[in-house]
Amino acid sequence: AVLILLTTEKIDNNKMLFHLEKCCLSDVVTEAITIVQQQIKQKGVLLSLNTKDVVHENIMTDTTRLKQVIINLLGTFIKNVKDDEMLSLEITECESAKALFARYHFKFREVVSDDFEFIPLMNSKVDVINKEYLPIYITKYIVEKMEGSIHVSAPEKSILQIDVFVNLRIDE
Repeated sequence: AVLILLTTEKIDNNKMLFHLEKCCLSDVVTEAITIVQQQIKQKGVLLSLNTKDVVHENIMTDTTRLKQVIINLLGTFIKNVKDDEMLSLEITECESAKALFARYHFKFREVVSDDFEFIPLMNSKVDVINKEYLPIYITKYIVEKMEGSIHVSAPEKSILQIDVFVNLRIDE
């Protein structure tokens, strides 16, 4: 099951409240992967994790929200990936325009069935919420509240890629 941690007490007048704490980025990612590990095993999916060019491991963020983004996207990919296929998560650190911040690029990529229709869902305005895609709507909402962006593309036939960009405060 996809984890949904968003609660109404965390939203006040369409503002999401964040609890910033010091953490290690690789620990947050590892914890998120551990939560979906059983789903990964059941589908026989191979998960490739690459953290190339990550210079600043120590950050300040709302770890619950960051884990939720990772878990929701991994869960959606796992649910829709073909059995015994590869799912990859690549994390790259980019230069941020904001002082004391680093911009992180989380790239989720997998092989999907030809009839999978995810791109219109993510790139359109949400008017009616389909319960099946609730974790994705929540994920998009969280990323936007983190002043980040989320983009969906199909760079090749049967390849789905989601790019999440967020600025996270560097803790030095």
